[in-house]
Amino acid sequence: MDFTLAEQNISDQVNRDLAEQHAESLALQWNFPYVALGDYPVNLDMLRLLPKSMAASGRIFVFDKNIKTLRIATYEPQQNETARQLIEDLKTKNWTVSFYICSKEGFTNALQKYDSQLLQRKKMEIADVFDEEAVSLSSIRAKFQALIPQLKEQLIPGTVTEIELLALEAGASDIHWQPNLQGDLTVRIRVDGVLHDMLVIPRFLAPKFVTKIKYDAGMKSNISDQPQDGRIRLKANNRPIELRVSTLPMEYCESVVMRVLDSYKSIRSFTELGFSARLQTKMQQALQQKNGIILVTGPTGSGKTTTLYSMLKELNTSDQKLVTLEDPVEYHLTGVTQSEVNESSQYTFDNGFRALLRHDPDVILVGEIRTKSTADLAFEAALTGHTVLSSLHTNHAIGAITRLRNMGLPDHKVAPTINALFAQRLVRQLRPKARVKKNSLQQVLAEFPYLKVSIDRFRQLFPQQVIPTELIVDTEDVAEDFLQREAVAEVVLVTDDIKTKIAAGASEIELRQYLLSETDYAPMMVQALFPLFAGRTTLTEIQRVLGI
Repeated sequence: MDFTLAEQNISDQVNRDLAEQHAESLALQWNFPYVALGDYPVNLDMLRLLPKSMAASGRIFVFDKNIKTLRIATYEPQQNETARQLIEDLKTKNWTVSFYICSKEGFTNALQKYDSQLLQRKKMEIADVFDEEAVSLSSIRAKFQALIPQLKEQLIPGTVTEIELLALEAGASDIHWQPNLQGDLTVRIRVDGVLHDMLVIPRFLAPKFVTKIKYDAGMKSNISDQPQDGRIRLKANNRPIELRVSTLPMEYCESVVMRVLDSYKSIRSFTELGFSARLQTKMQQALQQKNGIILVTGPTGSGKTTTLYSMLKELNTSDQKLVTLEDPVEYHLTGVTQSEVNESSQYTFDNGFRALLRHDPDVILVGEIRTKSTADLAFEAALTGHTVLSSLHTNHAIGAITRLRNMGLPDHKVAPTINALFAQRLVRQLRPKARVKKNSLQQVLAEFPYLKVSIDRFRQLFPQQVIPTELIVDTEDVAEDFLQREAVAEVVLVTDDIKTKIAAGASEIELRQYLLSETDYAPMMVQALFPLFAGRTTLTEIQRVLGI
């Protein structure tokens, strides 16, 4: 009678158990310790200590190491001259060798780990190269799913590296290792501002993955009830990349977030960032001022730092000294003196700012104004002949005035110092072959009446621009129909009239009304109509990003 598949599996398991029992008996007979090599979670780093050809010919397998001690398994310790020579060679390199007995079947299965694609990828880590053109999320997700067999092999160190590299290939800004209520660990990556689930690591492996990440990031692996911060450095496309790692205690397993800092990536121009010619003209006007402060505002992830560095690149000439103070340094720029604050060593924005002023700078970039003391220092520097670039967390450009007032800065200091205010967001662009859903302009206005005010302002400011009769409202596949992001911004050049109103205590509402009635101010929603009318993005995407 033919065996069923289940019966065959049972038979195979019985044979494996018998083979392991026989190996254990031989270990006792030969006075060696025994290891069930097939069940042992082998670190990929072990495989590079001994090439596969030598492991096969010597019938030995390095399965563990501790400082300078190697644990080696074999199923044939006697009359093995090749193994003896290999062991002697390892000893000349100051390795202490500890022998274990395994079954022949366990050895054969372990030897197959040399053929793991993950190992081959790990070997390429230092020179890992991938196409930085936008890739589809479906292809990245398929590569993540291809790691599932590696999870079954418990190849944890290599799998962690593989996940990091795949996230970089996808252009992710963050990697999330998020535990669920069952204790599984969901790997999620943030691409173009949106989180995507990629892989689920089962509960029994989750703590091991977190421990490996903490070890790589220089954290204390034995502490799981307190938040920790660390960093991992790797190399891809021939440039160093840093992952800023943060852990958060949870009930079942720690949550981990990695922030990708690709600081050697080239800095893009205003045109490459997607700023219109009109906005670029205003930005250039602001940068031509020889002193004063320029603020870029927006929420986390809105591209503020990228825009600040594009400004810094414009100002980076041989006749000027440029100094930055950041947490962390997010881009490296030749010719600029860059300093990174470190709160744990008491190197803060405040004492760092005082120190950099002694370095005779012309242009100062402060990554973010977070406190009144830093704001005071930045505005004092701007008042005394320096150009200062920085960022604030506000929703709109004029909102920066309210934020500074709430920090405690007096209007008489703010008014004469500010040259320009920027607010920006990043909207995703459609792929050329995106499957879109269009509606007539009349239908869109009926469903979204708030658009009428913005379109009327658009017509007033840009009468030469053609307004399409149809608009792209949404897409059929949100994840796959988008390619990359472009900036949508509003700019306020702070004129003498605006300075006078700020000094007189004008409210945010009063300032906005003045801008709309007396200047060519184009609110962010009006600027967002440019990519919408051009068919580069969707109304749904604009609503998502602008929070309308």
